[in-house]
Amino acid sequence: MSAPSGKIADVCLVLEGTYPYVQGGVSAWVHQIVTEQPEVTFALFYLGSTQTQARQKRYTPPPNVISLTEVFLFEPLPLEEMKPAHVSGTLRDKIYHALREFYFCSSEELRIAAFWQVVSALDAIEAQGGS
Repeated sequence: MSAPSGKIADVCLVLEGTYPYVQGGVSAWVHQIVTEQPEVTFALFYLGSTQTQARQKRYTPPPNVISLTEVFLFEPLPLEEMKPAHVSGTLRDKIYHALREFYFCSSEELRIAAFWQVVSALDAIEAQGGS
């Protein structure tokens, strides 16, 4: 289910292994939230392990759910998404440095700052036209 062109949801819910594929519990709570607020639009970002575990929806999202993005963490990426990015040596060094800082920093505050360095470095790849 993809969002209509140009439409941005009011709320994005990140759902790990729950709605709309699992009955009850958190899924029931999420379904109640999206159903009882028809004036609010929702984008659902579903994180699951494999497509086989998400075979059948247990809930039908209401019309105010404008998108459902599914990411399966233990499924191989489609070949068309596995293109190497063309990254300059300077940018590659920046990414590796940011990752080292992230993994080896000594405090939570430094780890958060290092995380944003990683994000910035990856954004630089996108800005370069890499994929």
